[in-house]
Order: sequence, then C-alpha cells, then structure tokens
Amino acid sequence: MKIRYVIVLALAIIVVLALTLFLVSKYIQPVLPRDLNADLLLFVVTLGAAAAFLAALKDVIELVERVIGRLAPLHLKKGDTSDGVSSTIREVGLEVGTTVAYEEFYSEEEFLRVSFGQEKPIYHVALLLNTQGLKRSALRFIHQGDFHISHPVFSELEEKVAARLRYNETRLRIARIAFSETPVEILCERASYSQVLITNHSEELTFDGKSLREVFAPSIRGKLCPLEDSLAANPAGCNCLLETRDNYFIIQKRSDLVETNISLYTPSVSGGTEYARPFPVGLLDPFLQLFLEMSEELGVGKNDLSCEPFLLAISRDVQRNGLPEFFFYARLKSNFSEVQSEIGKRRGRDSWEHRGVFCLPSREADILHYISEQQSSAALKANLAYYLKLRGVVQEWLGESEG
Repeated sequence: MKIRYVIVLALAIIVVLALTLFLVSKYIQPVLPRDLNADLLLFVVTLGAAAAFLAALKDVIELVERVIGRLAPLHLKKGDTSDGVSSTIREVGLEVGTTVAYEEFYSEEEFLRVSFGQEKPIYHVALLLNTQGLKRSALRFIHQGDFHISHPVFSELEEKVAARLRYNETRLRIARIAFSETPVEILCERASYSQVLITNHSEELTFDGKSLREVFAPSIRGKLCPLEDSLAANPAGCNCLLETRDNYFIIQKRSDLVETNISLYTPSVSGGTEYARPFPVGLLDPFLQLFLEMSEELGVGKNDLSCEPFLLAISRDVQRNGLPEFFFYARLKSNFSEVQSEIGKRRGRDSWEHRGVFCLPSREADILHYISEQQSSAALKANLAYYLKLRGVVQEWLGESEG
C-alpha cells in the first residue's frame, strides 16, 4: 500500500475520533472545557482538509496535466531515461553492469535513423518496412505451444521475479517470421510475463559476472541474433499513433505505477500482446490487441476511426534484447479537443497506466524535434520515425480508405 493512502487512513481515523469527542462534549455530556472544545473543532477541520487534499492530490495533478495538454502542444523535459530495465527486475538485486555501446556490440546492424548523418540513432532494427501497404490478410499468425527456457540463469531468477508479480500474465511470443511465405507466416508461442521481464527487460544487468544481454541477445557476427535462435521471451509489442482530424498525434505520459517506461512519453497506444483472452475474444495477435488497447487505455473504438489501422513496420527493440514491436498508424474522426473531453468519460480499465494525454503536432519539424527528446520512450521515437519514412504510403492508404 502506498504511504499516501496510509497517511490518509490515519488522518481519517483521527478526524472521526476527534469529531466524536467534540459532538459528545457539545451535545451529550460536557467532557472538555468550552475553549478546548472550540480548538478541537478547528483541529478536526484542519485534519479533515489535510486528508482530503492528500487523497485528491494525484487527481489534481492529473487534472492540471490534462488541462495543460489540451491548451498547448507537448513540451518535454530532458532527463536520464533508461527504459530497458523493469522496476521488478531492479528489485531482485542483480548487479548493474557497464552500459552497452550498441554500435560496438552490434557493429554490423543498421539502426533506425530519420535523417542522414544523425548523431545518435534510434536503437531499432527493422524486420519489415511496409512500403507495399500490406494489409492484415497478408500476415498469418500461427499459435503453437508454450515457450520454455532451460538456461540456468533463467531458472535462478524466475522464482524471485514471479514472487514479486501480482499477476504473471501470458504474452504472445514471436518465435519466427517467415517472410518468404505468402501470406507471411508468424510463428507464435505462449510466454509468461516473468519470462519477459527476465529476458527482455534486463539488458544492463549482470548475473554471476555475465551480462544478461550476452545470454538472451548475443551478437552473432556483429548482428542481433535471429528471432528463431533467441533465448529471450520476445513478446509482440503493440504501438500505434492516433492522429486527430486537426492533425495532432495523441501522446500519453506513463505513470509511476508501471513496470517499464516509467514517467516517459509513449505513443497513443502502447502495450504487450497477450496470448489469449477468455471467450468470446480467444487467441490474440497485435492487430486484435491494438483495438483492445485503444479501448482500455483511451476509450477509443473502431467506430471512432476514419480508416483501418495501417501497419507501418515490424521492428526489434535493441534496448530490450531484441523484443519485436509492431508499429501502427490510425486516424480519428474527431479533433483533439473533442478526443480530450471524451477520454475522461470513456477511459477503460488500463487508464491507471498513464498520467495524462497530450497533443503533438504532426508536422515533420515537430516530429523530428520530439524524436530527439530524452523523455520520449524508444517506442514513441520509433513510431514517429517509421511514420515519417512511410508518410507518402500512409497518405495513399488514407485516400483509398476515405475515398
């Protein structure tokens, strides 16, 4: 339980006891001098106000952030942001190793860049750049069995990590992508969230003197090891930029209650793909997960979109030991102010994951600026970069969909 709630509960108990004493002394049996009774009433009111303030503090902060986000475009603060390691993994007590120089560790990889000569790339490696405008029907997701890790490092850590999780949910693991097949075959397995945290969110940590990156995302001839050879859980990430009718991207700021990307800015929708949900949903894939995430984080449904979501790219996040990410773009029928006013009414069960909703102009200059910001998550930077690379294809897609 958070300390704020403990303090509020203690204050509430004191207020109830003090108020009871005041009422008894005033109306039933005088047990306190009149002056002291008046002081007690002031004490009760003060404590009550303090308890109410603490209880509403987070909501007040969120309200201010939402108002600011509604009145002005997003302004980011610079800071140190390592979003490759989860908070639970940090609690296990592993040693922090030397920060990886990705350009040296994966010396032959072509990292994502949005401009020629860009000093620092986005540490993503594209598996598919959807220049052909492939639709959902061009991909076939094949669900296989469970994913098992036999490596001793994982066996040592699994029990410690699983014990710290409230729910050890299942995730859709991408085991292999066969681009040579038509449609493209994507082989999937069921992985646990503890497997994901240990193998994909531990990149700078060491166990018995060995970097977990070397175990789960080794360099093979200067490149990130292929998905089919990886020991990592590699869950399918699901990210989408939602653009409003008045040409703003919706951007969310993560709360301090989440495992990863704590207090960073993320795409409109961002999350991991679950393996399945109870009937009637059934087995999931990133396309289906996208609609669930939109509904549960923003309260946005299919009917709020002016077109089907467009798959921009499938990419691997090097900071997360090669975790595969699916990046989408979709356009809303509403303008930003309409979306902002509706979000508070319609946000679903996962709204706690974020502290506020902001707008980001979809002009190229603004996008390039926010890609360079330290407070942007790797997923946001990559989603914006892939959108810029495929902007022409996206415009054709919109013309066909809306025409």
